[in-house]
Amino acid sequence: RTIALDAGIWQVHIEASMPPSRAITARARDADLLHALRAATDHLLTTLGRTPPSDTDAGTPDVAALVQRVRAALLADDPATARDLIDNAPAPLRADTELRFLRAQTDARAGRFSAADDAFTALLATLGAADNPRLRMRVLSARGMARVRGGRIAEARQDFDTALSTPNADLWPVEFGLASNGRGIANVILHAFDTAAEDFGTARVQMERSGDVLGVARVDTNLGLLEYERGALAQAQSHRDRAVRRFE
Repeated sequence: RTIALDAGIWQVHIEASMPPSRAITARARDADLLHALRAATDHLLTTLGRTPPSDTDAGTPDVAALVQRVRAALLADDPATARDLIDNAPAPLRADTELRFLRAQTDARAGRFSAADDAFTALLATLGAADNPRLRMRVLSARGMARVRGGRIAEARQDFDTALSTPNADLWPVEFGLASNGRGIANVILHAFDTAAEDFGTARVQMERSGDVLGVARVDTNLGLLEYERGALAQAQSHRDRAVRRFE
């Protein structure tokens, strides 16, 4: 993603790569940075076959519209644009729970794991276990992955355990699958290979149940890494090949 100011005009250029080799480019120019960011992400949404959201009044996007544009930027692997969209939004929108979650994700995606951890922790403090259990599972898993990448493996596994202990967690296969996959990754790092295999097996079932083809491919990739760590190179290659076919 490139943002430049030229003679008072913001120029936004977003490039995204979609499997297997499709390149997507979105460009926009406007005197207002937020408008330029919106135009570029709307272009990206259109290219992806989505309908750009409309605003509710006088150029101020509603939460759903902003969430969709932020997710489009994250889908394009452009956390900086996603962060700018949120940071330039009106304060009442930035206070929305979903946008706070996405803002923390932009830090995690950019490698700012400590900042992401702090943001996820602050958000969890506002989410009671019974208030929004599905979102709470997502936040716990996201914090767990940030902690994995930050080297805090035992704490990460506790986050995944807490997410999976949510009452009726299997009502939400995507969230259940993400938490299981994350715990599997933590267990591989901790050399708890048999437990990791169980976690990945559960994650794969839940991803298939939800129809998340790319999620299944990611689990297959992790199963390949598990078998590699075990020294089972043939099985590792088999999982890798299956993942590649899914990505195609």
